[in-house]
Amino acid sequence: MTTPQVHTYHCTSCTVFLLASTYNFSTLPVRSSPGLDSATIIPFPSLVTNPNSSSSHSEPTADFTVLLGLVKDRDGSHGTSGGPGGSGGKVIVAREDGFEKRALYRCGRCKVVVAYAVEGKGWLYLLPEGWVETGRMEREAGERREE
Repeated sequence: MTTPQVHTYHCTSCTVFLLASTYNFSTLPVRSSPGLDSATIIPFPSLVTNPNSSSSHSEPTADFTVLLGLVKDRDGSHGTSGGPGGSGGKVIVAREDGFEKRALYRCGRCKVVVAYAVEGKGWLYLLPEGWVETGRMEREAGERREE
């Protein structure tokens, strides 16, 4: 088996290292209407298993995503769900097609919301303004130095 290429991604606000993945996020699908945030849809890391596995226990697929600098908002203390004693870091979002209960994921350093997961779904939704691919970040930094 060949070694997969690993892509790395950073927070756009503070440049902390957020994720490492074999998925190239620019090729993954994005949420469309009525999901107006255009979030990139990533298979949730702990839920991806190989359906073709013949063993009695699940084996991970060749593709993976590791959450490194993302922190799940557990207590709602960042003002998103009414403070301590709130909904445990979850928010309810009104959409055209109903309501959605989201668990928020924040940058571990600057606490900006970068992603969310929807209860009962096997996906992590990355907000488009919250992350940048390492290579793009390095190119943009180099261009600023040249100016």
